[in-house]
Amino acid sequence: MSTPSGDFTPEDKDPFADAPPPQPLPTQDLPGPPPPPGASPAAGPHATPPGYHSGSAQQPGGQPPVYPGQPGAYPYPPRPYYPKTWMNIVALVTGLMCFGPLAAIFGHLGVNAANRGEAEYKGMGTAGLILGYAGLAFWVLYFGFFIVLAASGF
Repeated sequence: MSTPSGDFTPEDKDPFADAPPPQPLPTQDLPGPPPPPGASPAAGPHATPPGYHSGSAQQPGGQPPVYPGQPGAYPYPPRPYYPKTWMNIVALVTGLMCFGPLAAIFGHLGVNAANRGEAEYKGMGTAGLILGYAGLAFWVLYFGFFIVLAASGF
């Protein structure tokens, strides 16, 4: 038994020492997966399915197969190079930063280059063009307001 302080005395013993040993869980004999369609059951579990060949992977001409990612394998044609795409990107960025004249200039240059097929992202150039003219109008009105205010004597 345990003492009031919680220490165990030598007469204490394991309460589960007299319990019977645990019984193993029952098992079921489940059937294996069904054979694939067209395979003969006598072929065994490691038989090659119909339509596949075993051995080394060779193409009909005796050449090894070319997998994507290997030299000589190009699953997609390379992207065309557009040397003036940066103009449309600069037009949008300068338009967002309210540099109106720069955005308008680069917007015109980028949209014209996209129309000639020399640049991508025509939409960015158009957005930069619109933001550039809006920013230019804002700055003209802003400075115009202060010029009129100063001229009127306030």
